[in-house]
Amino acid sequence: MDAWNALKRLDGDSSIEPNRPPTLWLVSVGISNYQHDYQLSTLEWTVNGVHNVANLFKEKWNLNQENLFILTNQGARRRAILDSLEVLTNPIKVGKEDMVIFFFSGHGMMAGNKIGICPWDYATPQHLISDEEIIGILSDKVDPKLLERLNFQRRNISGGLAYITSTRAGSNSYGTGDEGGFFTKYLLEGLEKGLADNDENKIVTIDEIFQYIRLSLSKRTNDAQIAEINEKGYDKNMPVIILSK
Repeated sequence: MDAWNALKRLDGDSSIEPNRPPTLWLVSVGISNYQHDYQLSTLEWTVNGVHNVANLFKEKWNLNQENLFILTNQGARRRAILDSLEVLTNPIKVGKEDMVIFFFSGHGMMAGNKIGICPWDYATPQHLISDEEIIGILSDKVDPKLLERLNFQRRNISGGLAYITSTRAGSNSYGTGDEGGFFTKYLLEGLEKGLADNDENKIVTIDEIFQYIRLSLSKRTNDAQIAEINEKGYDKNMPVIILSK
C-alpha cells in the first residue's frame, strides 16, 4: 500500500459516528533497504515482521482496512511516518476510547543529543525521528532529554501512553535470518499463540505481553537485549488481544 494514498483516506471532514464502538488503529512501519545504504545496513527481517504484525491484528481484532496503514521501505519516508502518527491523534477520526498502535521495525540510532528511529530517507541527524517527537505527538507532556536521561524518561511517560522499546538506549537489538527480529518474534508469539496470557483468561494485556517479551529476550540474549516500557501513565490491564476471537 502506498503510504501517501493510504493517509489521504483520512483527509475528509467527516466526524466519528455517534455511539460508534471503540476500534483499533494500526500503523506498521518496516524498513529493510535504506535510501543511503552506505550509512545504514540492510535488515533482512523487518518488512516481513511488519506484515506479520498487521496480519495478527487483522485476524484477532477484525481490523478494518481503513484503520490499517502499512509503510515499508520507500513508503516509510520521514514525512510519511510523521503524518501517520498525526493520523492517530486526529479527534475527527479517532475516538477517545479507540486503541492506537504504532509499530516500527528498522534502524534506530543516537544522533547528536537525540535518539530515535531512522526513516527510509535518513541522511543526516536532522532526519532522525526522535523518541521526543514520537512521544510528543502521541502524548501531551514531553520533557526535553539527553541520552543519559532517556531510559528514565521512557519509564515515566504520562498521558495514558504505553511506550515499549525493543531494547535499552545505546544497546543493540538482535535476530536471525530464519527467525527474524527477536522482539517481533516474541511479540507475535505472545499474542498469536497466547503464550503471554499468564492468567489464562483469554485476554492478553499490555503488561502481560511486555513481561513475556522482556523475559523471552533476556533469556535468548543472555540479558544483552532488554525490552523497556514506561512505568506509569497507562492501564496495565489494557487488553491488546482477545484470544477467543
